[in-house]
Amino acid sequence: MKRIGYILGKRVQGDVELGLDPQRSVGDGSRAWARMDFPGQRLSDQPDQSIYESSATQKFAIGTRRIEYGRTFRYAKAGAALSSVAVNRLVANGNFVPDGATYPNQYGFMGDLKTAASIGDRYVDLETATEYAANWFQGGYFVVFDSNRPMFYVVASDAGNGTYCRIYLDQPLTRDISGTEGVEVYRSPYSRIIEGLTASSFKSFVGVAHCGPIANGAYFWLQTGGPCWITPYNWDTGCPGYAADKRDCYAWIDGTVTVQTTAGLLQRVGYLLSATESGYGDPFIMLQLE
Repeated sequence: MKRIGYILGKRVQGDVELGLDPQRSVGDGSRAWARMDFPGQRLSDQPDQSIYESSATQKFAIGTRRIEYGRTFRYAKAGAALSSVAVNRLVANGNFVPDGATYPNQYGFMGDLKTAASIGDRYVDLETATEYAANWFQGGYFVVFDSNRPMFYVVASDAGNGTYCRIYLDQPLTRDISGTEGVEVYRSPYSRIIEGLTASSFKSFVGVAHCGPIANGAYFWLQTGGPCWITPYNWDTGCPGYAADKRDCYAWIDGTVTVQTTAGLLQRVGYLLSATESGYGDPFIMLQLE
């Protein structure tokens, strides 16, 4: 009988054994299954960046998802100076809708293609005179205005040349798109992070930063899921768990966390983790923003 021998080994790229990757070194210097980054990537020749620091230099693709010790983070960019993050408040997506009356196409795109696209194409050309920076649309979403409105993830985008901007899609187009039927591109919700204090009732919160204050244009990790301590609206009736059955947690318009009231339908952000007593609440919650 013929015997066949096999040599087991890792590929040149990938197949890093969990527990041995240097990126997963833990606080005491040992290595453990502590962290995973996906999807997205660290930029070429850039060092790692802790979840507890901001950086003037971009080190990861915007929207890169990190799971570290049961908490989920997204790599984000500040669209304004962020001071409230230093006191554990939620921050918001500052990208306005592309077709809004006040900011038309300023934080996204709505219009036509420069040239028709065909089924199977992996990119489309947006007809625009705006000279967007390279990867300005990366991490965003491309929507086609047909009967079922297919939506594609934008993996990258070229710099705009004053006539059009090419964006690259995660999957081939499933049908032809004419040059006049209309498309829309939403930027990554993590590409322009702002505080929620101005016109706050018309913004949605997307996470909590664990460093700060953060300078305008700086890059940082934004927590979107897992155990999280957020400043409460107040320490009595507005604090989760202060009263019976007040376990669901909502964002108040200034980024603090509170319980639902008759004042309006607030944005739900998670649920209370700790057991509490009557008259004594707590803001340690299970954040659920993705």
